[in-house]
Amino acid sequence: MERNLDKHLDDTFRVPGVAGVICTDEHGLCLGAKGIATRESAGHIANIAESAARLNPNMPNPVISIEGEGGSILIKKEDNITMGIYKSPN
Repeated sequence: MERNLDKHLDDTFRVPGVAGVICTDEHGLCLGAKGIATRESAGHIANIAESAARLNPNMPNPVISIEGEGGSILIKKEDNITMGIYKSPN
């Protein structure tokens, strides 16, 4: 599984405009990080996804976008895995 996860992280990181990528488990444990994504942010990423899902528990897990002058972060939880994609500003 680890090799498969690394391949997915590498493939995502190679997409133009992606500055970093992180993957966490349901407890916020960092499973992998590339680029500007730091392992220390794993718990925050997982918590944001979990909190957003609680806003409307009858809907599928949302995609969260956090935007700022330095770029944006897209966060999505699927099953027990949460992924964050850091994008460079356009």
